[in-house]
Amino acid sequence: MSTLLVYPSPDARLSLTCDASDRALGSVLSQEENGEWKPLAFFSRKLTPAEQRYSVYDRELLAVYASVRHFSYMLDGRNFTIYTDHKPLIYAFTQKHEKCSPRQIRHLDWIGQFSTDMRHISGSLNVVADSLSRISEIAMPSPIDYKEFAKVQLSDEEFQLLNSCTNSLKFQLLKVPGMDTELFCDISTGRCRPFVPKEFRRRIFETLHNLSHPDVKATRGKIQRHTVSPLGTYPVPRHQFDHVHIDLVGPLPPSRGYTYALTCVDRFSRWPEVIPLKDIKAQTVAFEFYANWIAIFGVPERLTSDQGRQFESRLFREFVRLPGVKVVHTTPYRPQANGSVERLHRQLKSAIRAHATETWTVVLPSILLGIRASVKEPLNCSVAEMVYGTPINLPGEFFSVNKTLSTNDFLASLQQRMSSLRPIPMSQHCRRKVFVHKELNNCSHVFLRQDRLTKSLVSPYSGPHLVVSRTSKHFTIHVGSRQQTVSIDRLKPAFQLAEIQPFRVRFPI
Repeated sequence: MSTLLVYPSPDARLSLTCDASDRALGSVLSQEENGEWKPLAFFSRKLTPAEQRYSVYDRELLAVYASVRHFSYMLDGRNFTIYTDHKPLIYAFTQKHEKCSPRQIRHLDWIGQFSTDMRHISGSLNVVADSLSRISEIAMPSPIDYKEFAKVQLSDEEFQLLNSCTNSLKFQLLKVPGMDTELFCDISTGRCRPFVPKEFRRRIFETLHNLSHPDVKATRGKIQRHTVSPLGTYPVPRHQFDHVHIDLVGPLPPSRGYTYALTCVDRFSRWPEVIPLKDIKAQTVAFEFYANWIAIFGVPERLTSDQGRQFESRLFREFVRLPGVKVVHTTPYRPQANGSVERLHRQLKSAIRAHATETWTVVLPSILLGIRASVKEPLNCSVAEMVYGTPINLPGEFFSVNKTLSTNDFLASLQQRMSSLRPIPMSQHCRRKVFVHKELNNCSHVFLRQDRLTKSLVSPYSGPHLVVSRTSKHFTIHVGSRQQTVSIDRLKPAFQLAEIQPFRVRFPI
């Protein structure tokens, strides 16, 4: 388990805790925060053969001297306390110099230039420095009991069967390095491979696999971390303004007090509307959408938005429920599902930058006029023609075709043309080869990719999460204490470790 060091504070109290063993010395420099000592830095080194022959007193004094010398750049000019578990050492500065050796005097003289406040600490409380002074004697505990392993080998039926029959395996009794235990190992491949009994297989697998969690194929693992799936098909609306996509863009540079914008796009005609906002409160968004869209184009049957707090607020839900609008929220971190307004955002920002002005609210009407009047290649007509049935006049048009029609003739012609208009399905411009893991069709648990900004060394996936239901594009999974619908692009299957099946030996006929 790693230790987190704290940042140095020029006003905090410092302490230097030291200790020495027969082979090494160690110390920890600590800083007091909220009544607790937090580590600033650690120090340890081995003793030379000559230093190992020092007395206990001299080794403990050497530990203090070496530690002060090592941390001198942090201790110079600071008041600090030296702690040691060797009690005679606390009287070093009060004893007569005649009793000290020249080496002890040199050490005490150096230490005294920084601090003479030396106090005793119980050995049971001096854990950190004591561990650092005995770091060479700390042995990593083995997850495998080799003596028990050897006993189970002899009684294992699979091993007895393999050892008695004729096969390519060559078992030999070999000694474990550094131990007195002997294990049966296969040496047929030129490498020592111990036979692992069934009850130890899961433990050894976890010991090796959990070091870095390697995948079967690193390339496939990389593909699964950056996957996209084919975009689905969506129903085409029957009439203009039946289905509208909305989103928020910002914060933008302040312009006449406006820093945000509500963007709306009609799915049938691609008619865009951009409404400047001073804030993005749910009440403001609902009022502006009603005043600038519903009051002009009527109530839509379906409304698509992302999972922004404004669109999921209780006020907005009640606002769209009263006229009977069906709201569809896209899955998190899936902008492709609301691609109409996302594409408008890109086009809008490019046009504003082209005007080279920060007063974007001034140039916004001209930009929208150009977008509505431009011919859409899939539609083979402009957005305005899809709405009004005729092109709109633009600045600079000096000549126009004037046809005098009666009101009835114009209305009949307009109705006939408008009824013949049909929207073109949304085009998909993605040419990348896609990959969807086949195991997503039947897996019980999945990992969920976290697309938000995270700190370094944070796992990009959370889980495993239980799958509640699934479709071709979305999964409903348990995330914490609630159910969440997510896109299949953010998922990868979580494989549960199954029970290891017994080894079967096939005898030649």
